[in-house]
Amino acid sequence: MRLTPPPSGRMEWLVLEVVIPEVEGQREQPEQYEERQFIQKANSFVRIWTEFTKEYNEKKTFNAKLASKLTRAFHELETSSSWPRAGIRDTRTTRVK
Repeated sequence: MRLTPPPSGRMEWLVLEVVIPEVEGQREQPEQYEERQFIQKANSFVRIWTEFTKEYNEKKTFNAKLASKLTRAFHELETSSSWPRAGIRDTRTTRVK
């Protein structure tokens, strides 16, 4: 996912959605499934964020329903198994001296 900083005075981020192509006839490994689920949740959060910021920028109003949906989408993303956890080292990325 690539983020582009917003122009000054605007509440938005331009985000390119991440897509993982499916290979037909091939079963996903558990890691691939978890990654796909994480990306789907991240894309959902980005779609809701985009809708929220667009409405804010156009109407200059705070949509409480969208804010609630945004909170739920972030919570789902944050509680997913692929979310980085503080204090937990990933042994796959540990450097060898």
